[in-house]
Amino acid sequence: MVQVLKDSIRDSIIDAANREILKNGIDKASMRTIAANAHMTVGNVYRYFKNKDELILTIVDPVLKKIDSALMEITNQKISFENIDTQISYEEIISIIDLFADKLIVIYHNHPLQLKIIMKEKVLLTRLEKWLSDLIKDLSRSWDNQVTYDSYYDTLANSICQGMFYAFVNINNDEELKIVINKYLNNVISGLRG
Repeated sequence: MVQVLKDSIRDSIIDAANREILKNGIDKASMRTIAANAHMTVGNVYRYFKNKDELILTIVDPVLKKIDSALMEITNQKISFENIDTQISYEEIISIIDLFADKLIVIYHNHPLQLKIIMKEKVLLTRLEKWLSDLIKDLSRSWDNQVTYDSYYDTLANSICQGMFYAFVNINNDEELKIVINKYLNNVISGLRG
């Protein structure tokens, strides 16, 4: 007998998982609690998602893809989560920061819970910070930055992620948020020039 999976049930599970992960974190969130919050059995949750990792990926992957797509669009395919073209100039990066800030604000408005989960959860944030560290390292070295310590780039990536998270959580005015993100990223990028 073929079982029919319903989008409404799947959406209920995702909604319950979003709330549970935001409240208790990924490590403490359990499929049993998510099932209870979605008003169904844990067995039913496992019909839709084989494990918690798949459920979490389902929650955050669309947002990460939107960020990646925004990066590719504003950099003419030079920067994505899969590709870093180190031939992008300092001037090009500065010129796209404003566009990127706009796109991030739109993504945040459409997916606030998912972005908060990404920025709050160490396992997800670590992946984002690693990518950002590699990006900053590659770009700044192509701009003749003489810093050779990976820890420098790791520290910058961490501070960018923490700063962005703080801004999105604490600034409620879009105009102010855009200015803060723009200034913040411009200051970080201008500090990378050798």
